[in-house]
Amino acid sequence: MNAQGAAPACQRGAILFIAMLLLVSITLLALAATRGSLLQERMTGAQRDRQLARFGAESALRGAEEWLWQHWAAGGAALPECSGVSGQACVYRTRGADPHPQVQRFRSATAWLDPSQDGAQAYARPLDRLPPALASARLAAQPRFLVEELGVDERAGPDGATQRRMLYRITARSPGGRLQTVEVLESMWSMSVPVAAGGEARP
Repeated sequence: MNAQGAAPACQRGAILFIAMLLLVSITLLALAATRGSLLQERMTGAQRDRQLARFGAESALRGAEEWLWQHWAAGGAALPECSGVSGQACVYRTRGADPHPQVQRFRSATAWLDPSQDGAQAYARPLDRLPPALASARLAAQPRFLVEELGVDERAGPDGATQRRMLYRITARSPGGRLQTVEVLESMWSMSVPVAAGGEARP
């Protein structure tokens, strides 16, 4: 009697053990799926943050080019030279020598710089104070840019005449939705330089 009554109890114990194994397996699969979803969400968020930073830096580049264009359209008088103080409407003059220390720092720093000490200008159109409807595209801080005047480039044109163009290098920096994400972009911009009496190019 004892031997015959033990078999159902062993079977119930085996079924319980198998059920526990299945439950543990399902739990592990669910945890793995959740972890994968969280990782994918973080990667997507980081990629979007990087895109926001890039859009901000590109906007700052276009803003600097617009600023230079307006300056030349207004007569092209020589722009004041920057002294390293932030917020000045000016250019850093880099003519064959090493760039200004402020320029080197602005171009090479990987972290977001303090706007009061970076020696740059803010992009004119606010991207860090967008209305609530555009809050998802809001930047953590306003993009910044600085402009280097590289001097006059002279070369022969298609007609053989010497062409003179003032060269500028623009460096722009922008954060994404967080200050931890920073994008740095550069562009070259040039404008034909009028030739004064005596054949001298004037800025």
